[in-house]
Amino acid sequence: MSLAAVAALRGIEHVSSSLVAAAHQYGTPAYVMDMVAVAQAAEQAEAAFPGPWVLQYSLKANDLPAIAAFLASRGWGGNVVSAGEWQHAADAGLDNSVISFEGIGKTDQELRMVVRAAMDGQPLRWLSVESADELQALIRQGQNLEAGWHGQLSVGVLVRLNPQVEPETTAGLAVGRPASKFGLTADEVRQLSLAGAFDDPGICLRGVHVHVGSQLAGVQA
Repeated sequence: MSLAAVAALRGIEHVSSSLVAAAHQYGTPAYVMDMVAVAQAAEQAEAAFPGPWVLQYSLKANDLPAIAAFLASRGWGGNVVSAGEWQHAADAGLDNSVISFEGIGKTDQELRMVVRAAMDGQPLRWLSVESADELQALIRQGQNLEAGWHGQLSVGVLVRLNPQVEPETTAGLAVGRPASKFGLTADEVRQLSLAGAFDDPGICLRGVHVHVGSQLAGVQA
């Protein structure tokens, strides 16, 4: 056996004994994360997108509060797609001002929570609306609570725009293609604007949200 192989085996034994020790200390199931790898990935993103870019960690990748807290210590915010992930972000110590809420299938209760947070003076960094129906549902919740009136803060909104491109990924993950059911076309956004959909005092249009696709093999699209 080579010296390299011996060293590798000793390294495995060290890791194995450490995992056993962690299981005894914390119980099972235990989730053990390689924070060195997390830091390296964060450094790559930070180098690619320096200020004034806003870096948001997607808790749907791993919603353990310790991960979000570690990245928050580096200046990252948190991106959530449910009330549960929102709570995990809060448990990690993230303030609403650095939490963004995106994702499909938001419930009326979740939209009401977003409106209420704004009215309580603790608005989210932004809420991304996925469709015209979701925008109207948000406006209804705001009107029910009288958001934007009597000095109350409104909800900062991004509108999801379908870029209508052909992403370099599998068909099921190509959410930015023209045939995708996700997002609004540019014409649909214009129609909403002309119809006054963004004039409601309960919302404040901040910009657009564009998602090309997941697990991209290239970035030409």
